Amino acid sequence: MGVPAQVQVPESYRDPVDKAEGRHFRWGGPGPGILDILRGRHDGSPVGWDSGMVPGVILPPPCPPPRRSCNLLPEGPCLLPPTVPGPLPTDPLPMPENPAPASPPHLSPSAEPSRAPVAATGPIPDLVVVGGGLVGLATAREAARLGAVVEVLDRGRPGDGASGAAAGMLSPLAESPVDGPFLDFALASLALWPAWVLELEEETGLDLQYQEAGKLLLARDAAGADELQARMGWALQRGLGARWLRDEALAREAPGLSTEHLSAGALLLEDDYRLDNRAAVRALHGSAKAAGVQVRTGTEVTGVIMDGGACTGVRTTDGIRRAGRVLLAAGAWTGGLEGLPFPLPIRPIRGQMLALEAPELAGGRTLEAGEIYLVPRADGRVLCGATVEPDAGFSARPDAGGLLHVLAQSLQLLPELAGAPLVETWAGLRPGTPDGLPLLGPLGDPAGPWVAGGHFRNGVLLSPATARVVAPALLAAGSPGEGVGPIPQAFSPARFAP
Repeated sequence: MGVPAQVQVPESYRDPVDKAEGRHFRWGGPGPGILDILRGRHDGSPVGWDSGMVPGVILPPPCPPPRRSCNLLPEGPCLLPPTVPGPLPTDPLPMPENPAPASPPHLSPSAEPSRAPVAATGPIPDLVVVGGGLVGLATAREAARLGAVVEVLDRGRPGDGASGAAAGMLSPLAESPVDGPFLDFALASLALWPAWVLELEEETGLDLQYQEAGKLLLARDAAGADELQARMGWALQRGLGARWLRDEALAREAPGLSTEHLSAGALLLEDDYRLDNRAAVRALHGSAKAAGVQVRTGTEVTGVIMDGGACTGVRTTDGIRRAGRVLLAAGAWTGGLEGLPFPLPIRPIRGQMLALEAPELAGGRTLEAGEIYLVPRADGRVLCGATVEPDAGFSARPDAGGLLHVLAQSLQLLPELAGAPLVETWAGLRPGTPDGLPLLGPLGDPAGPWVAGGHFRNGVLLSPATARVVAPALLAAGSPGEGVGPIPQAFSPARFAP
């Protein structure tokens, strides 16, 4: 299907790869095997690089590096590296002891040629959204469809942060720490995704690779099996498909799984889905622009402008932008904005990831065991992740120790992957909160800044429901939370107010 004339994929995704920002390395050709790389042996296969948010593969590229094209958009290179966050822990998110305020490092505006400057004068939009990830774009699009004039300001390009650094898993039961408001909200958001996918694919002509593949949550010991069987109860109470498997039954669902995990057992969640999150960002970007949203890239917002309890605009590295309302959806950088009515404990949680070439696993179940998961993709890659690093700060560079941990744990699950070529490595920063729950709503006065953040590794899953509840509530328009319900009180930013 071609891209309809009325909805064009944004030109910023077709820019040349030789940006001034950091590089994302990708192995060209068949690539060396994993063990060859770890032992320092490889065949000198050419290494391409794509523009992206972090440096990737450990070995240096030959000179000059060839350019690589993305198979999603034949007109240009892929600018969004896939980064996979780590799983949500059962306990509250680990946070550093006596943490200092999370202030992101100053980054100069992007040199991207398509960047539009922010004007201090001119028409004032009804809503300025800070952040062009899935949550920000989805809420901006929803607000525009409610009749608002909307601008999105992004410090880089849409999807440069956690949205482009995700595994694309839509897995409410696996992500929920307890049975409660988060699980209810996640299930409501999952129910919105099928219509979203159809609409976005029809509008843009992009294939989001939406699959009902199911997920196997693997137990490591008896205690882990008990916890997973409790989750099975949550699923069955809601009429969802869930089965407990072990030994031969488990081997049929996960060929090649290690003997250790076959005997411990696993929970099969049959209603789990996955998609290509990078394609989803591109599609949502195009759809938002078609709805009238102005997306301004390379515009770093440094703080909000307050007039009493009301937020009247934002400060950027290019000046002031006035707005009727302001929504903060800047991911891990949200907590570092200046002038907030009270501090937001949103901190970056680094996740490191790698991709292997294993086309024989395409279409298979997603596997998860503790912090490690393996996500087969339709293009023949298997995404392996991820670390959960609350002390890494704003460093989005992968390191040898983190990648070795992910690789070793992945091979414990599927030993046959030892000979698979290593395709990519990357890292991303997920926006975490102390209690593992997102922040949705106003910071104090309803006329003040609103926030849609702290989704940790669930921004992809929760973006439809977040947009559905936040946009109408913020604008006092439409039916708040139609099909989802109002914003859960458990997500209120007021829980962290002094």
